[in-house]
Amino acid sequence: MTRVPGPVVFRLRGPEFVIIYDKSLKKAAEKLANWKNRKGLITEIVSINTVGKSVAKIKKYIRGRRSSLNSRLRYVLLLGDVAAIPSEEVAGATSDHYYYTKKDPADANDCLLPWVSGGRIPTSMLEEAMAVVNQIIKYERTPPCDPEYYRRMSFAAYFQDHDNNGRAERAYMKTLEGIRDHMVSIGFDVQRVYVSSSANPQEYKDGTAVPQEVRDAIVSGSDATEMLISETSEGQLMIGHRDHGGVSGWSHPSFEKQHLQSILSSYPSIFFSINCLTGRFDANPTDSFAEDIMEMEGGAPSLIAATELSGTWRNDSLTKALFDSMWPGVISTFPGTTASYAIKHNRLGDILNYAKSYLLVAHTAGWRVKNHFEIYHVVGDPTLQLWGQAPTALTLRAGIRRNTLNIRVYPAPAGGVVTIWYGKDQVKRITMTSSQISIPVSDLRLRPTPLPQARRYLEVCVSAPGYRYAQTKVKL
Repeated sequence: MTRVPGPVVFRLRGPEFVIIYDKSLKKAAEKLANWKNRKGLITEIVSINTVGKSVAKIKKYIRGRRSSLNSRLRYVLLLGDVAAIPSEEVAGATSDHYYYTKKDPADANDCLLPWVSGGRIPTSMLEEAMAVVNQIIKYERTPPCDPEYYRRMSFAAYFQDHDNNGRAERAYMKTLEGIRDHMVSIGFDVQRVYVSSSANPQEYKDGTAVPQEVRDAIVSGSDATEMLISETSEGQLMIGHRDHGGVSGWSHPSFEKQHLQSILSSYPSIFFSINCLTGRFDANPTDSFAEDIMEMEGGAPSLIAATELSGTWRNDSLTKALFDSMWPGVISTFPGTTASYAIKHNRLGDILNYAKSYLLVAHTAGWRVKNHFEIYHVVGDPTLQLWGQAPTALTLRAGIRRNTLNIRVYPAPAGGVVTIWYGKDQVKRITMTSSQISIPVSDLRLRPTPLPQARRYLEVCVSAPGYRYAQTKVKL
């Protein structure tokens, strides 16, 4: 009798997320990795000294781990500035883009989409790195309880009309108005923060009329700056910008590093800073706008911004796709021909990669799109899970009976992951398939400890997209 072989089962191996760190920032890397592992994202840290301090060695390491058989690797964070973890210079621009692609470009027009989602926390100081890590953990672990926070957005834009003929020379304001229409239609409260160089704005770049309500929303530059300070202090689910920018911040309306000192709230705001240079992280003598706002309480735990000069029309397309990735319908026929699909888990690196892929649809592939791929980065954590709506609370109960750990989670979250910890050791990771889990304590293989029985306990953690993180202790 001939035995028919069963199906081949491929088991994924290794980490989902790798943090490559500068040795002086090891404590920050460990803290972030511990948090991500508690959330169920399998995370590993490795020193840049192990990887090798050259562009070629970094590429070889990341590509090698991603290409290995059954690799889980999908995210990479560079924790360190360019002096410790070098960035690549591509046509004069600072870029980490090709650390995350399968290969290098074949020529000046070769547009390569990322193979993994990447980001960088560009600092050399442990205090600054810990400040960013604490912001990331706070955003994911203890998001605001105010339900109105999850409806608030602010859009800042400029009506550029240098010849003062009433017609815009760029599509800054029209782009954000189109996105705003969609966001309002699905229940968001989107504040306009608009300024104009024209005393009488009449037409957008495409010749369509500027609605009266938009004209009425245009304010002076100083008023717009105060509005941005006030709204960032209040905390916004999302803040978008379309206009010019520089290393120090936004041009119109003006919102720069000097204004960040006036922000008093502890509520975070996610920034899509789509303009020139606000995400620069090279060896510039001063930190960029993105670096400063990421480190501060009530700023952005991570954001998307450009390291170099960027192109207006591609920026408009990128902005549309960033919002479409989370709230489909901004672009009605992308990525399908008749439907849109949201990014799974709302992770910031995946959101940027989605937007980069749309550039190939909206524009002719070539050196201009290639340049945009190279200069736009996640400044911060590529695995940061953005809140798209108010998170649902989880009820978590756990206890030991008859030498069995019983866990109950209600409601049973889709995509939920349970991790179980004994001290610093993760002893179990379970992808949830039901609301109840039972595990013999003997299966956890707990290490011996000198602690007295009264101080021995397990920690049970539950995380799922769209749900508040939950954790409880269980005495052994």
